[in-house]
Amino acid sequence: MNPTNYWGVEGQGFLYGNTMVYDPETEPPLLAVIDSGTTLCVIPYHIYDGLMMGIAKKLKHDKTVDFVCTREEGSEDLGPCYFNNTRCLDVTSKLEPMKFIFGGIVYEIKIDAFLKDVNNDGQMDKAPPPPQPGEKYEGGCMFELRPAKDRQGAEDEQQEHKFLMGNTFLKNFVSVYDMDQQSVKLGVSVHSQHYAKAYKYNKEEIQRLVNSAPI
Repeated sequence: MNPTNYWGVEGQGFLYGNTMVYDPETEPPLLAVIDSGTTLCVIPYHIYDGLMMGIAKKLKHDKTVDFVCTREEGSEDLGPCYFNNTRCLDVTSKLEPMKFIFGGIVYEIKIDAFLKDVNNDGQMDKAPPPPQPGEKYEGGCMFELRPAKDRQGAEDEQQEHKFLMGNTFLKNFVSVYDMDQQSVKLGVSVHSQHYAKAYKYNKEEIQRLVNSAPI
């Protein structure tokens, strides 16, 4: 399953909030490369599309948020998504956590960990102050997530369906690369306990969450 020279685990499923986007009970497992040398996270296009559509659905009636997804040139495929004229602090409370199911473990992480404030000069080192009364905030809030090049029917040498989990994800975990056992172990960092948690995948419990999701 892992013909690469990178550390990898079995990527089994993905949920946004209580919405199942990639079901470990019905979908085939995918390679999830764990790569501390990569900055962003790249996720299979089907999962990226489901995540962004879930966010768009949740925020469609919220007039205070301007959610934008770019399109790849010459197609309708989604590219990078962001919140225009919005600080990350002003949108994080409106979003649900993500749940990555890797190797029989659910890695639940708040979407805050994947958002970065940006302005015309690029990424910002700290959260910007709120705009003054009567003024409009001119920066944005960017997702540090990208879709993989694995669209249905696409002809591309990177067609392989896989997750690529870089530092945007890994900074919230302690990573152990066990050469003897040829395994990767991830534990929640003490500095990220308000962002992330990890627990064993339980089919019945996840199904209860999915069934409780509003239609």
